[in-house]
Amino acid sequence: MSELFELSRTRLLTILEDALLLTQIEVEGSRFAPKAIPLAALLRSAMARVASFAKASHVILSSVPDSQAYVLGQEELLVKALGTLLETAVKFSSPGETVRLCCQPLGVMARLVIFAKGRIIPAEAIARFFEVFSIAKPITPGGDLGLGPPVAQRIIALFGGSVSVENQDPPGIRLQVELKKSEFDFAAGLEAATAESATSPVSSYS
Repeated sequence: MSELFELSRTRLLTILEDALLLTQIEVEGSRFAPKAIPLAALLRSAMARVASFAKASHVILSSVPDSQAYVLGQEELLVKALGTLLETAVKFSSPGETVRLCCQPLGVMARLVIFAKGRIIPAEAIARFFEVFSIAKPITPGGDLGLGPPVAQRIIALFGGSVSVENQDPPGIRLQVELKKSEFDFAAGLEAATAESATSPVSSYS
């Protein structure tokens, strides 16, 4: 009984904290000044945040994908958003499956794709997946989603990014996150390309 009470208490506190954060983003979004953060470091922190939950769910987290990208945001908020999306992927995974991550360069954006294998989102819920209180009942054995997905979506959008979800076949889900690269990262890429061009041999024609 005490364990059930503690679980209910923790869930309620999480919902209250998420609701407060949603309000802050809506009312005071401009005060969250973005900084340049290495994407790989964000992913390591996010995976550490969800590691215990994944282990308890008998789901494996893949290794952190290699990325040299720097993205814009506040570290604590982006770790929360990415950790929430990883936890969501765990909830849609069958025991013994692996939540896979991959990073893809995309011009001024950095794309992160999270794959979960096991369960899908009900058709009537997928279009409203990131709406506040759109899913009123648990849709996975891993527990209800609470305000997690909407909070993650609002955080990512706050810093110029986006997140989407779709069902997969074989059953599973695919979460796609796009984060805005920092000017530092983009400038470094241009500098590297210029340096490579300068050291490349020049062909001559007679």
